[in-house]
Amino acid sequence: MRIERRRERGAGVIAVVDDGAGVIPELPREQAMTYIATHVGHSRKRCLTPEQRRELMVQGQYGIGLLGFWCLGRQLVMRSAAAAEPPLELHLFAEEPKYEIHRARGRLPMAKGTEVLVRDVKPAVQHVLGARRLGDYLAAELRGQILERGANVVIHDRIARGLAQKVFRVKPVQYEGQRLLLPAELPVAGRRPARLELYLAPEGEGHRRVVLAAAGTTVLDDVVECDPDWFAGTAFASGRLTGVIDFPELEVSPGSRRGIVRTGAVDDLLLALSDLFPALQQRLGEEQRRKDEEAEKRQIKRLRRAFLEVRRKAPEFQLFPVRAGSGASMVREPGPAARAGGEALEADTARAAAPEVQEPQEPQELSEPSEPSEPAAAAQAELFPPGPLAAVEVAPRLTRVEVLGERRLRAVPRDADGRRVQADAPIAWRLVAGDGAIEPHSADGGHATFRAGEVIVEATARQGAQVATGEARVRVVLEGGAAVADALGIPSPEFVEDRAGEWRSRLREGRWEVNRAHPDFQEAQANERRQLRYLSSLLAKEVVLNSYPGPQFARPLEQLVRLSLIVDGSLERQGGRG
Repeated sequence: MRIERRRERGAGVIAVVDDGAGVIPELPREQAMTYIATHVGHSRKRCLTPEQRRELMVQGQYGIGLLGFWCLGRQLVMRSAAAAEPPLELHLFAEEPKYEIHRARGRLPMAKGTEVLVRDVKPAVQHVLGARRLGDYLAAELRGQILERGANVVIHDRIARGLAQKVFRVKPVQYEGQRLLLPAELPVAGRRPARLELYLAPEGEGHRRVVLAAAGTTVLDDVVECDPDWFAGTAFASGRLTGVIDFPELEVSPGSRRGIVRTGAVDDLLLALSDLFPALQQRLGEEQRRKDEEAEKRQIKRLRRAFLEVRRKAPEFQLFPVRAGSGASMVREPGPAARAGGEALEADTARAAAPEVQEPQEPQELSEPSEPSEPAAAAQAELFPPGPLAAVEVAPRLTRVEVLGERRLRAVPRDADGRRVQADAPIAWRLVAGDGAIEPHSADGGHATFRAGEVIVEATARQGAQVATGEARVRVVLEGGAAVADALGIPSPEFVEDRAGEWRSRLREGRWEVNRAHPDFQEAQANERRQLRYLSSLLAKEVVLNSYPGPQFARPLEQLVRLSLIVDGSLERQGGRG
């Protein structure tokens, strides 16, 4: 099928060319044209049996095609050709009760089929029916028809000027999200099955709807419109589902392409859909739990990064004695190495506090650097021995190390041609900038281990009077999971449900528990930023109580958390109005 937008004698024209069998192919052309002209608003397909309708169900079953042309233009020309007859033309005129049938002028673009021209298109419609907008509409409206029949629909825009796109291929709408694992067909008692294609749409992209179609033609933009009370509170009304339900036994409202008649078929379809409600609701629940878990992981990571500053800027506060590798046990205070590692993170913590700024990706490195490859000339070492020392290659040149972790480095002396040479003395290692520690652990100094801070590492080799140095940069990152952060005295919250309890958070049997059933927690869940501030207030409360134990502080600190939550919500609303 080809659709064209063009101009004839200065007036807009919309042309539709279908290379099918032609209108009413079983009748002679003149008789077929006369029937079309005298049965405006009627569909021959309504006279077919249900099985015939199922086989021949195409756009046009509702008998409103000819009625609709008056909304577009002032004249309709239908040219139809059959294999054994000359093509004829049918002319209809807006607001005139007459029609004309005569031999087609000129040649049709196909041996058989139908061409429909809407001439003298109204100016208001001309601007609305842009080629791209028309393509998007047909991609959604005829999605089922195109997929089922493999139709090829192309729009040619001969009005567009310059470099504007002039050819558009109508591609069926592709639904976003994850397709739900449901049967392709839904049994409907006593009727033909409905076709299901449902997706769980990404959150935060507006309210999604499930389309209701009849044999490939959209009849309702939202299946909930069938019976809003029936679908109330179900997954179909949640705004998270998208896709299509195609049920061929629906009866469409007369004179319209939208809306259905409430018949027994609709009631049977609703009963069949109700069997899906529990499974869909469970799937939405699982998705919500997954989303909450991911949000909690992000919050915990950001919370730990934020409280690394406490160790550096406020050493008077005593963080929690936790054992590395166990988020539940708080048994001892981290030692000086842990404190030094935390203090060495100032620059990296500042970057981590702004997650929206992404650092450039760094080259992938191995935990144990491999021996650098030698040049091909090394194979002839007996003929051309290595020259004097010229440089030291430190591998890897750029690497990352976790807080409290370590990274092995290798230094290789090389000559001007890049060949390995033998140094006269063990290679000396030192830190050029930053905090941390580096220790050689081989006799020749070719290997060393770096621990803690973010630094530039330098390796120096000597060969007689020749001295060469090489450098590598080691960046400390907050990775390694709960073990690393716990060793710094920052525990992971354990979210528990205590609907009867009035507590917000507490230290219990060596664990930091957060009551997710508390009304304040529910209020803070409105968005991630508010939830993060709430969790930071709770952790700050626990740090103060751990540093200055005393029953007289517990109640005021709890009230401070509540007050902070109220003020944060008020500031957010003021910011939204501003």
